[in-house]
Amino acid sequence: MKVHLVDGTYELFRSYFGAPKVIHNGQEVGATRGILRSLYALLREPDVTHVGIAFDTVIESFRNDLFDGYKTSFGVPDDLLSQFPLAERAAEALGIVTWRMIEFEADDALATFAARAAADPAVEQVVICSPDKDLRQCVRGLRVVCLDRMRRVVIDEAGVVTKFGIPPSSIPDWLALVGDDADGIPGVPRWGARSAATVLARYGNLDAIPDDASRWSVPVRGAAALADSLRHHRVDVNLYRRLATLRADVPLAEFLARLGELDRAVPDNPVLLQASHREAYLNTRALQALGVAEKFPTGRVPEDSFRALVNRIPAASPAEVEASTLAMIRDLNRMGLTAFGSAGCEDDLLPTYRRWADRGELHVRVFCITGQGAGTPQQVDAALPRIAQMKLFQGDRWIDHVVYGESVYGPLHDPMFLRSSSPTPEQLAQWRRLAMEVAKAGLPLHVHANLTNTIDAFLDQIEAVHREYPIKNLRWTLAHVNQLNAGQLARMGELGMYAAVHPWAVINGGINHTVFGDDAWDMAQLSAIQNSGVSWGFGSDGSRANQIRPFITLWWAVTGKMVGGTKVLRQTISREDALVAHTRKNAYLIFQENNLGSIQAGKLADLLVLDRDYLTVPADQIKDITPVITIVGGKVVYDAATETSTR
Repeated sequence: MKVHLVDGTYELFRSYFGAPKVIHNGQEVGATRGILRSLYALLREPDVTHVGIAFDTVIESFRNDLFDGYKTSFGVPDDLLSQFPLAERAAEALGIVTWRMIEFEADDALATFAARAAADPAVEQVVICSPDKDLRQCVRGLRVVCLDRMRRVVIDEAGVVTKFGIPPSSIPDWLALVGDDADGIPGVPRWGARSAATVLARYGNLDAIPDDASRWSVPVRGAAALADSLRHHRVDVNLYRRLATLRADVPLAEFLARLGELDRAVPDNPVLLQASHREAYLNTRALQALGVAEKFPTGRVPEDSFRALVNRIPAASPAEVEASTLAMIRDLNRMGLTAFGSAGCEDDLLPTYRRWADRGELHVRVFCITGQGAGTPQQVDAALPRIAQMKLFQGDRWIDHVVYGESVYGPLHDPMFLRSSSPTPEQLAQWRRLAMEVAKAGLPLHVHANLTNTIDAFLDQIEAVHREYPIKNLRWTLAHVNQLNAGQLARMGELGMYAAVHPWAVINGGINHTVFGDDAWDMAQLSAIQNSGVSWGFGSDGSRANQIRPFITLWWAVTGKMVGGTKVLRQTISREDALVAHTRKNAYLIFQENNLGSIQAGKLADLLVLDRDYLTVPADQIKDITPVITIVGGKVVYDAATETSTR
């Protein structure tokens, strides 16, 4: 297969200055329409199956911290800058892997993935779709090439040598000497394209060029003056080379969907792999079965197309649902889980849970978050009297509805990978109406709140509610809270509120760093939350949005590493604090502190026997801890020695 990598920033600039201007709903969208046409044409090429595109979501990058003269967004038309988010969403809607660069540049993302793909034996060739001379440094023989789509010219390594007189590896040195007006690199006085190429063709890089021209073994006009200028600008030229060198270590979370790989692995059955709330990947059989092969030719489906896609999947029969649920519970026991909380227990599953519990055959405890699902002012009107009539805690120790949530007002439910939110006064007024009724009814609340602006807005409303109907002792909880900060923690403390941290970065750390930049290092601020005095517990947000294995979560909290071993979190906590958050504190958040969360006389006999000591193993081995025996209600429900689960 071939991998095609597109310079989205170049394409958007080219479309802006080359395509007709178009206003839609008061916004200029001509460049976005132009790039859509360009990408659609690319996808229709017969050998184009795996495509990635990178954008400079923020024009400035880490290079601006290195050199004040480096390019900025100054002078870029506002109606062009405003189209970057549109173009990014448009590319995703086409099923193209899209990298939004904030700390790094789009070229860095392309260089990183070009190197990664070139090292993959399944990749026949990497094609970088850009005429940008910076990207010529990525070319490797015939394996990594550049494509000028306008001129339909392919540039391989021999083509780079023909064009510049030097191999691709010398391009950063050449740019450092000659300069690059587009990037704000001034270059070294007296040096031009020809002299730089002649000298670098002989010496390969700046470090090998002698300071004394008499030692040069290549004839160059004005050699003495060139050498003198280079000698006096050594510090500068080394900085310019660093600016011109593309990074190959950008933390790109996404990978290109490999239709061929999925087809080889499972040739006879449809396969849909979901990557959190970010994207999904289908093999050819799945694309054909769902009738979406033309719409998603790469096999990659963005998150905003999930619902329509899932609606095409045939519904499972009741018997299949029951068998699948039983298998899920067995897996939970094998992982070491004895209870779970669900944001909205499925009505069609609750009778099955109830039947198993009554027979003594339910081997996990189920605690439900329940709500009214209001998403419009009219639905709020209808929900208010129903909230007043709600009664929680009507179940037993096996199945119960314990809190109101997870969403209060639908439009204010933060998407997982949105950079920031802007709650409107009208939306917040509806949110407050519902929250006021929840407080008036004396109900505990567990509400989805992830982004900084959303958390602040919710706290504003809760403070107003608290003045009318005090919420202390109701255990109101903000959930997810990846962007929770110190000021917000202080406000929560005053209100007697709690936090439920969902560790998305365990599997989504790379995506977080791509979307949120350096802010991702503190998502979530575990040590700040731990030291704030606000009581908190660990969730998972599994299994669609995250993994659910408890010892993977604990390992992440202690080491800051995501699955695969990459460090993605700065604020870690001790293993003792992590364990308490995942056990005793969680039990408290669902009003089960007298029954669950610790091994004590009088509490329910839900416990694990582990293959090693959590408190003493090296931190990096916490992820490898395996339950040997899982006990629920005093009954062994999993025994590794026999690899059986009792049913």
